[in-house]
Amino acid sequence: MVHGANKMFPPETLHTLDAGLTIYMFESLQGLMSGGKSRADLDEQHVRMSNVIRRQSERDFPRGATRCGLIDSTRCQSSERKGNLFLLLCIAHTVDGAVVLQHELNYTAAHWRQWLELLKLYLAMEEWFHDARPKEEVRRARPAVSMVMEDIQRYFPRSEDSHGYKIPKMHGLSKMIEYMTMFGSAINFYGGPGEAWHKSFVKAPGLKTQRRVSEFASQTAGQCYNVMAVKKAAKYVDIRAARERVRDKHNEQNNNTANEEAVYTVRGGYTVDINPDKTVRVKSNRSAELEKHGLSEVLLQVMNRLSVLGYIGNRITGYTRAVVFGSDGDSARYNAHPFYHGGPWYDWAYVHYEIGEEDESTEEYYPSKILGFIKDDDEVKAVIQCSVDAVPWMELEENFIAPFELNTKEGEEEIVPMSSLCHPICVVPDYGATTLDKYMMILPKGQWSEYFARVVNDEMNVEQD
Repeated sequence: MVHGANKMFPPETLHTLDAGLTIYMFESLQGLMSGGKSRADLDEQHVRMSNVIRRQSERDFPRGATRCGLIDSTRCQSSERKGNLFLLLCIAHTVDGAVVLQHELNYTAAHWRQWLELLKLYLAMEEWFHDARPKEEVRRARPAVSMVMEDIQRYFPRSEDSHGYKIPKMHGLSKMIEYMTMFGSAINFYGGPGEAWHKSFVKAPGLKTQRRVSEFASQTAGQCYNVMAVKKAAKYVDIRAARERVRDKHNEQNNNTANEEAVYTVRGGYTVDINPDKTVRVKSNRSAELEKHGLSEVLLQVMNRLSVLGYIGNRITGYTRAVVFGSDGDSARYNAHPFYHGGPWYDWAYVHYEIGEEDESTEEYYPSKILGFIKDDDEVKAVIQCSVDAVPWMELEENFIAPFELNTKEGEEEIVPMSSLCHPICVVPDYGATTLDKYMMILPKGQWSEYFARVVNDEMNVEQD
């Protein structure tokens, strides 16, 4: 009676950000950037970065779309726009991307750093909205959200013939904190699940109608009812043969037992025969591509050295995939394949080392590239190339993206037990760098909320001082 319908229908991030302000930000970039070679170069970097992000051991990242250009928001789903904004952030941190964007936007070094920080905060803010945060932190987040809103207007200006940012989407963002104090986390009033249900009860049944305007609603409802009835019946009727049911039950029991007892499991086995003249022969019963393209030269060099030194025999058993189980029940999948679905796939892991003597040892963590998995006696170990210097996790949490240099010197590869692979990570090359050994580690999406929370708490500390 006081506030009307607006109080009952709070703004949510799907339409306020992904299908709202993100579109305006990309449209602003289209106006700020010239076309031609720069736009084509940026789109090529977009495709390249998208392909790299898809092949990572850490897969918790928003999915982008390459069916159109990077800053073209058409023909793109709302969640894919967020993915493209994330790809833009990754591209902007590479040398090639910085050259194109900084030149087109005509930013000084200080403005460029602030522009990059805005992209990080914008992505982290949405994850913070959907996270379960303390009540006091939510109440004192208004200055941080206001700072992001001001920076959007400063660095992504709209055209003069528009209303600028005097639009409902920006107004909805300004009210997000107020509605979170009333209804809790913004995931409680998120519109994504409702939009996704349109596929099942409107779009899919609508394809099976006659497409007549007068009959469309009733025919769609009838088809939707048929689908729901079949799904309901399928829950109580097992249409598989008796042999299939017994086999699936047996496999499920074996998998549960393996997950409880084993630290890791491996797949994609192959053998490597090392001849006296140092030639090798790779044989795999499951992967013809592996025999055709062979293993990486670096991994073969490691196997040759181990064979010469007598650590392993002339026949080596290797694997292209491993699943490592953590103490908390989670599992991480790692690939080390020279040619998987059109190209190489080598995952990255955060590797734990204990440096020094037992009494005075220190724990350090190195981002590492997994070259392969080899069997040594009855134990499988990982062959890796690790970074030159350790990269503390705190550095990644504070900076969102942490650059490092990979040690690719011949003979300095490491062989570590599977238990040392403590966490999957996302690592992308620093394209355009002076050397090919420059990489960047990216903060997983599950930690983005903490990145924005740190800004909220810093703003509070500044006000108290």
